[in-house]
Amino acid sequence: MLIYDNKSRVLIKGNACEEVQQNVRLTLIRFQEGYTKRNLDVLDEFVEDLFVNDNDSLIVGTADSEWCNGKEEIKNLIGSDWKYWCNVVLDIDGATVSSLGDVAWVTTEGFLHSKISEARAYEKCLNKIKESIDSDIEPKDKVLDTLRNISMSLYDLNLGEEIIRPFRFTAVLLKCNNDWKFHSIHFSHPTNLPADVRIVGDMRVS
Repeated sequence: MLIYDNKSRVLIKGNACEEVQQNVRLTLIRFQEGYTKRNLDVLDEFVEDLFVNDNDSLIVGTADSEWCNGKEEIKNLIGSDWKYWCNVVLDIDGATVSSLGDVAWVTTEGFLHSKISEARAYEKCLNKIKESIDSDIEPKDKVLDTLRNISMSLYDLNLGEEIIRPFRFTAVLLKCNNDWKFHSIHFSHPTNLPADVRIVGDMRVS
């Protein structure tokens, strides 16, 4: 279901046959249910049921550091998402599902939804500023980081307390017995320049 229409996105069903379409979407539905319920007591079972047991299985998250290989790292990332991330909604009906043999690949869009009061937003901004001031970075960088945190907070607040951010979701699944399981997932945010992370010399700056 498309929650907010993206005029630049053309919905394509993909070349997978109807049986593969249905079964891959069932895996997406189970993934969505996990992110909706956020029950940490079933996290081990969730990862076991939905991901292949390979050391090279992978989730690439939206943060620059989120390259998570293998079931343990994947489990840690999903657990962190369930504790701290916004509400996640995948467009399962609009997903493009293609396949070749026992490999399928999926592309779709999703949305992160949260609400934050003006007071809480200012509090978070001040906490980030304090972290920057207390850090070991150069004084100039502390000033620049403080200005960035203030401008981003004010910009977000000007758009309202309800925050809805789109993301892209791509995945590769493998057929394991009769189940389709994730081998890799990539979350990404559409962004305008400047990007959140920049490489300057031999350093990554965020």
